[in-house]
This record gives sequence, structure tokens and C-alpha cells, in this order.
Amino acid sequence: MPVSPMVQLTPSPTVTIAPSQILPTNSIKNTVDPVENRCLKTVPIEKISPDLKGILLGYSIGDRSASFFFNPSSNDRTELQLGPDIAPFDFIVSPDKKSVALSIITTTPPAQTIKLLIVNSAGVTQKEFAWKSDWGRIASWPDNQHILIAKQADLQSSIYNPETIILLDVNSGEDHEIDSTYPDLNQVNYVNWNLINYIYSPDFTRVLYPLSKVNPGYVNYVALWDMVNKQILATLPVELSATSLPKWSPEGTQVLITGLVSKVGEKSSTWPGQELFTIDTNGNINQLTHFTDYYPGHITINHYSWSPDGKSIAFWLQIGRLQVPQLVVLNIDSGKVINYCISGLPYNKTAKPVWSPAGNYLVVDYQKSENDVFQSLLINVTQETIAPIADNIHVIDWLVSP
Repeated sequence: MPVSPMVQLTPSPTVTIAPSQILPTNSIKNTVDPVENRCLKTVPIEKISPDLKGILLGYSIGDRSASFFFNPSSNDRTELQLGPDIAPFDFIVSPDKKSVALSIITTTPPAQTIKLLIVNSAGVTQKEFAWKSDWGRIASWPDNQHILIAKQADLQSSIYNPETIILLDVNSGEDHEIDSTYPDLNQVNYVNWNLINYIYSPDFTRVLYPLSKVNPGYVNYVALWDMVNKQILATLPVELSATSLPKWSPEGTQVLITGLVSKVGEKSSTWPGQELFTIDTNGNINQLTHFTDYYPGHITINHYSWSPDGKSIAFWLQIGRLQVPQLVVLNIDSGKVINYCISGLPYNKTAKPVWSPAGNYLVVDYQKSENDVFQSLLINVTQETIAPIADNIHVIDWLVSP
């Protein structure tokens, strides 16, 4: 799919945010617990996966060079054959779950060579690109044809420029910078949204970016920008962190983000609670969760992940600063939030839940305490069963079988 020519933008005037675009404080106290506890039954792996398909991409904890494809039902591993003295330092999977882009570096001194490889789920290298001097890190893979790379601003100190994005066409190998001059862009604070300050829609007609506006409570705002008509469609107060990376839905019609809502009866300057919101391509904002209506204390939402059909969202929910995060799944149509009774480590030490390509399984990396080993847990969402499948590995994503 060719990139819309509208990614080349001209400077736009400052835009004033209308009051109607700013989310109000909650005013109604919910008396019904929005979370239903539904603890999973532990079963042997052979009973949990009668229709398990696809292959996992992962690496050993503490050693990214020990990367492999992993069959969760047979426990077979296929090491990525990258050659001697070669270490990968970035992984990202294509939207169709058929390929992996990884940047590799030769570790043999004195000369170091960096390349970008496109590898299929059988471990076969399909394309190879020489790493250019101004390329920084792989940032995202919005559609199957294009990869976004954060430009490296300082080659000596490895500083990345979040305001400069390089668009690479993986079919032709051609690349160019995207002119990202958007109104009221926050050019001071580094958002850390995976090395860039922009979240582009798969068709490159919309982009989400941080605004320079900050209210008296030091709450940040993001804007959804229409790249075709050059206008702000919506704004939202948000939590800007690497663990709350906005994500476009599988069909590309709405972007999922952690928004901030002031607690009932509290001053707007107090630390607000987090809720899940979507903003569609027309700028309509929809609040998906309502935890702050019911629970006292701070609400934290991290590492959310769309199901392939766009009907469910898995994420880690932490209620109160002293509590541990719980793995939950939101059904968007019903609004129900199911707690699977799986606790993770606090302070953003959990990892993104990974959906199977068919959406009937989840894999999560789990560590009960700082002294315990990491376990990868396989969840059958339909049966509501769970089984440990591996120790001390980090699962990056789930690909379709070769």
C-alpha cells in the first residue's frame, strides 16, 4: 500500500483547544464493581491447546542474542541463525504476523556492522538492508510495507531525535524523512513512545502526538491530527509513558490510549486515575473503562494489547499504589472486565500480553516475586484454563506458522 502523499506536511498555525475537547471530571459514583474475578484452572499443556496454531518469537531473559522461534505446544525451539558474533538489539513483527524485522550488530571489534533483516517465521531472511548512519532505532511497523525508524541525532552519544521520523519501504528499500510539523507540538518533553513522539494510523491519514499544553496539575494532552484536512480532531489528557503506548486497532479505525480522569469529589489538581479510551478516525472519544467511578486510590493501566478481531483488550490493572497489577481482559461490546487472578510485579515490571493470531489464546510473562524465575503462561481464553510453557524467556510476539 503506497503511503499517502499527505505525510509531507507544511507548518500549521497554533491551535486553541476548545473546552468541549477536554475530558470532564467524573460526577457519578458507580456502586457496581466493574471487575469480575474469574480465576483460571491450571491444566497440563496437552489439554489446553487442542487447536493451538502459530509460533512464538522470544529470547532468553538477560540475553537478547539467544533469540528463537518457539512452538508452545511441542516446546520445540528454532534458534535464529544470524551467524557468529552477531547480536540483535531490536525486534518488531509485521501487522500480518508473517515477518520479523530485527536490527543486528556484529560484536567482533574493532569494526562493527549494523544491518536490518526481514525474517519470516521459518527463520529465513527475506530481505537485508545496510544500516544507514542517521538511522537510530526501529520504532514501529504501521503497515506491512513500511517501517518507522527514529532518526539518530547524535552518533557519538546514541541520542535519538523523537521529532524526526524516517519511513522505510521494505519492498523497495527506499527511505525518506516524514515532515512532522504539527500544531502545538510538545518539543520539550521526550514522550518515550518507543523512541518517537508520533503514533501513525496504518493508512497514514491520522497521527496522534503530544501537545505542548499542560494544565495546572501537570497533566499532558495528546491530539489526533487529520493529515489530509490538516486539523486537530480531538484532544485528551493522558499518561505519557513507555508502558502506555497508544495502539491502533487491527482494522485501523480507532486508537487505544490511557486517558486521565479526575476522581469523584477530588480536586482537579490531584493525581487522576487512568482509564482506557479510544479515539476514532473522526475524532470521537469513547471511554471504555470506569474504574475511577468505583475504586478509591490511584488506578494504573499498563501494557494493553488488542485482540486480533478488535473485540477484546488484555492489560495489567493496578488498583492502588501499594497493590500489585492483575492481568485482566476487557470485552469491548459488553464492557465486562475479567480478572484472571494472575498477579505481576509492580512498578511497570510486567510485560505486554501477547495474543495468538486467531485470538483464542494469550501468552504472558509472569514473575511472582523478585526472587522467582520468569514463567511464560499460556491461557486458553475460551476454556479459561492456563498452563506454564517455559521458564526464563521473554515472549515478543506470536506469528502465523510458516
